[in-house]
Order: sequence, then C-alpha cells, then structure tokens
Amino acid sequence: MLRRSASARVLAGNRARGTSTAEDSAASAQLATSGKDLDEHAFAVQSVLDTLRPHARAVSASDLPFTIKLPNLWHLATDVEMQLAPSSSVLDIVAALHPTAAATPGRWDGSTRTAMASG
Repeated sequence: MLRRSASARVLAGNRARGTSTAEDSAASAQLATSGKDLDEHAFAVQSVLDTLRPHARAVSASDLPFTIKLPNLWHLATDVEMQLAPSSSVLDIVAALHPTAAATPGRWDGSTRTAMASG
C-alpha cells in the first residue's frame, strides 16, 4: 500500500547563536518569546497550511512553535502533517510549496511561479 501522508517543517524567525552557553540559552529564550518572530512564524505556518489544504484530506500543525538549534542560528519551527487527497501526489505538494513565501513574500499565482522558474 502506498503511503498517503507527508510532513513538512516550517522555519521562520531566527536569532544568532550565543558565544557562550548562557548567551546561547538567552538567544533561544528571546526567540521563543519574541512577539515579532512569533507573528512572522504564525504567518508562515498559515501560508503552508493554506497551500496544502487543496491537496489534503487532512492537514494539521501544532499551536506553538519550538526552537531548533542549527550550527549558527536558532530558528522557530513547526511541524506540519498531512494526509494526501486521493487526487494529489507528493509532486503536487512540492510544486505547491516551491518557491516558498520566504523566497517570494506575499501571495502570487502560477504565472508568477512559472516566470520565476524560467527566469
């Protein structure tokens, strides 16, 4: 049986890593409580959910983001889970999500995406 589920991780909002353990912990805590970063992150998550819904039987994300430690940054992260609609494939999901809102802020239609891909 084919797997009819997919997942994605939304990263939006970041802070530079600290140079000491205390600074690093403070950077993570500041990110996790920053109204600006939480708002930006919520917008990015909602954008992904809105993009996935036409291709899904069900789509969900946690209410609150978590911090994820990368080599040089802390990011806010949210995992998104979905069950694909019978008429959708993983390739449909990739096409719908690329390029991301981070690369091209704001709403755009398929003609904008095609122009960006060919230009």
